[in-house]
Amino acid sequence: MEELRTILGVVRDEKEHFNYGQAESSPGYFFNQRNTLRRIENYYNSRFESGPYDEDGFLKPFYNIVRKPVQVCSKEIDLDTKDILIRSEDGDYITAELMAADFKQWMKDNGFAKKLNVYADEAPEYGTVVVKKVGKHLHTVDLQNLVISNLSAKSLSHTNVIETHEYTPDEFRAAAAAASWDAEKVEEVIALHERLQAPLIVVDERYGWVPEDMLDPRGDATKLAYTLAITAGTNLIEFTAGKDGQEPQGTTQGVVITHRPIQKHQYREWHFMSM
Repeated sequence: MEELRTILGVVRDEKEHFNYGQAESSPGYFFNQRNTLRRIENYYNSRFESGPYDEDGFLKPFYNIVRKPVQVCSKEIDLDTKDILIRSEDGDYITAELMAADFKQWMKDNGFAKKLNVYADEAPEYGTVVVKKVGKHLHTVDLQNLVISNLSAKSLSHTNVIETHEYTPDEFRAAAAAASWDAEKVEEVIALHERLQAPLIVVDERYGWVPEDMLDPRGDATKLAYTLAITAGTNLIEFTAGKDGQEPQGTTQGVVITHRPIQKHQYREWHFMSM
């Protein structure tokens, strides 16, 4: 319980709950988003969840009835930048025209037409597209890397959100430099992974509510604050030899790179069934 009073413990707990917990969507029917995403990947790529071979060792034929309907839906959506219009509601047509010209140039500079094609491809396949705004740029989020604390949430506004990233040490240094993370924290993370011989650095970017005293020891434990926490290495466990023949003892690891209050997260979602 003491571990859950730290942001590292909260990140570990929410990721474990997402990976192994279940939500009851209807009486007797339980849903796990991680398993559902794996099933989507398997079925779309003509793979059984139980493996390609049956109990006698024969290859099981897979009749794919998923891919063609998804491709047809993507084609029917047919999003294009020319379909996005800016109109005035109060008769200020000059301002609307200027905004439309600026927006058209922004779409061209940022390759927004290609992004719309990605959205049209992913919405029918996964049922949801999540986009993240970083600075002035939009990034499509890999749903396999997205964790939510409320398994029954209807939208990302009703849950804490964790986005997981994997880096090599060189990639991690580059990402840290771009984000202006504390250099000492960055080297501490790299040293931890080198010591435990972990080939990839797992960084968790969490947006969510925490008690105020978790953010600041002087805060009020009965009040909540919405924060951004970036942690690394919460997936690592360091084992030490046991004394007098006892089994080795494992200690959870992790480094808090930054933890600060913010107003809201930068994710937006688009659900296929709401179109």
